[in-house]
Amino acid sequence: MAAASSASGYQALLTRDQESAETTDVDIEQYRSWYPWGAQSTRQEIVLAPMGLDAGDRESLARLGRFLAVYFSARVRVRAAAALPGGAYDPDRGQYDAKALCLHLRRQVDERALAVVGVTSRDLFYHGSAFVVGIGSIVERVAVFSTRRLPEGAKGIALYKVAAHEVGHALGMTHCSRGRCVMNRCDDVRMIEATPLHLCPECLHKLHWRRGGRVGARLRALAELYDGLGFAAEAAHCRARLDLPGIGRSAIDGEAGVE
Repeated sequence: MAAASSASGYQALLTRDQESAETTDVDIEQYRSWYPWGAQSTRQEIVLAPMGLDAGDRESLARLGRFLAVYFSARVRVRAAAALPGGAYDPDRGQYDAKALCLHLRRQVDERALAVVGVTSRDLFYHGSAFVVGIGSIVERVAVFSTRRLPEGAKGIALYKVAAHEVGHALGMTHCSRGRCVMNRCDDVRMIEATPLHLCPECLHKLHWRRGGRVGARLRALAELYDGLGFAAEAAHCRARLDLPGIGRSAIDGEAGVE
């Protein structure tokens, strides 16, 4: 199994990051034991479902799809833009119910889908909250997020952080307290800026157990992608880890690409 062959690489990352003894809400062994679909299933596709997305935001979907393909070593299919379901709208709040949108997306999960992820320009709420940027279900393979309150809307790095976080939930990852990680809990839009785009070593271990592949190849591909997006600090972060012991040999066999 990929996790066994990659132990030295993950240990190198843990040593390099010098993180605390605090563990993730669900550590790698727990993740393996309860993850509902097992490692490297036949599901290979992340579906991006634009719903109520402004024309200007749609221009960012292709770039976002390429990012998710590399980040999660998966094929990404971008659906044609669709309207939001009217039943999810709360006229008293002037917002859409994120939970209702996830229930809507759940009916669209087919046998190929790792996750179906809705993206919208409209404002969202969840239960009693004033608003949410996004939510993801760790058991239903669905997530939804909004560009409405993001700094720079769909054009800045916050979009990529939120997308990676919510897709991580759809792949069964809980919030992380291990260290600096894109899966850190973020309860305020202002916290997004301080949240990194990378996964901590333990969450990275979960991803590679789930998807297979090699840490070094993923880091190189991400560094090149970040160069193109103008994310200099993120590109440097990836390259700084490429020379760590075991990273080049650490064993995602999934096919990456965008349809």
